[in-house]
Amino acid sequence: MNDPITERGNGYEAPTPREMADAAVTSLFRTRRARLVAERRKALGLSQGQLARAADIDQSAVSSIERGRIELTTRTAARLADALDMPVESLLVGVDLVKAGLDFEVARAVPKAAS
Repeated sequence: MNDPITERGNGYEAPTPREMADAAVTSLFRTRRARLVAERRKALGLSQGQLARAADIDQSAVSSIERGRIELTTRTAARLADALDMPVESLLVGVDLVKAGLDFEVARAVPKAAS
């Protein structure tokens, strides 16, 4: 008996290993980004509504981002980064790069030299 999920021509094809890996990485970044936005917002003493106004985005978008429900556009990432006073690169990778000791004054991430 044929397995209808793996049978070709039935309108469904199982994801490739590459597609599954891409989805896992996207999910990881989204989760890390969600945590970073929420932690930074709380550290600044802002409500979701206050952050939304400062970033000129909808409060429901802030909520969705903090729950890892939506992906950030470049424009939204830039607005949030500005409102959260952090490098946009931090939001894109989901890590507080300043806290991690990385300098983004140059075009690419380079660890700061020891003083």
